[in-house]
Amino acid sequence: MAIAGAEVGEDVGAGMPVARRCHRPALPCTPFPPDAASPTADDMDEYISAFPPDAQALMQTLRATIREAVPGVEETISYKIPAFTLMGRYLIYFAGFKRHVGVYPVPLDHEAFRDDLAPYRSGKGTMRLPLDAPPPLDLLRRIVAFRAQQILEKAGRKG
Repeated sequence: MAIAGAEVGEDVGAGMPVARRCHRPALPCTPFPPDAASPTADDMDEYISAFPPDAQALMQTLRATIREAVPGVEETISYKIPAFTLMGRYLIYFAGFKRHVGVYPVPLDHEAFRDDLAPYRSGKGTMRLPLDAPPPLDLLRRIVAFRAQQILEKAGRKG
């Protein structure tokens, strides 16, 4: 299968083999580092350090923003990508790619977020943040607070 002129497994620069076709067929979604060929990071610092400086800066900014928005979140690695948990439940994930960082899950169809998320919409429950543009940190804060509220409400119903 050809991806942006390269075959799956072919090196497309910076030692990155093409891993899979993106949900947006015109854009390659090659992970940094390629998840099929690299070991799982033990922690978020190790994961982030494997990326180029521009991606590291964005991921560190997202990390700080999430921790600020919901004090007490815990960091972990799940599905080979950074994740934040609250009360033992997954709050939000992010993953690095060659040209963007993906944030999951986001409430794309929720009325409070629909218009603001439109420029970053990438797939079901996915917000794509390009490396070459300022991230929408206020929007991320609102999303994380919304997700935290969902978790707290669900815990309240069970408790």
